[in-house]
Amino acid sequence: ILAATTTESFLVNSDSPASGRTLRDLRLRKETGATVIAIVRGGQPLTNPEPDFVIEAGDILVLVGAHVQLDRAIAVLEARIEEAP
Repeated sequence: ILAATTTESFLVNSDSPASGRTLRDLRLRKETGATVIAIVRGGQPLTNPEPDFVIEAGDILVLVGAHVQLDRAIAVLEARIEEAP
């Protein structure tokens, strides 16, 4: 399983759809297949964040998934594609 996946990090900017929302709100796993395994805030990592964790601008999301899943998640986080309702 690990050989088929990779990790990616994403810096949340203030104009990212992730800023001010919870992981549950983003639905990244359901919509893209990618999973947020950690969030780095102020240089401190938080592993296995809860679904109700509110993401702030400046946070770094650490994602895991297949390349296509990560590409889609990054596109959502950068607002390059529409999220599902």
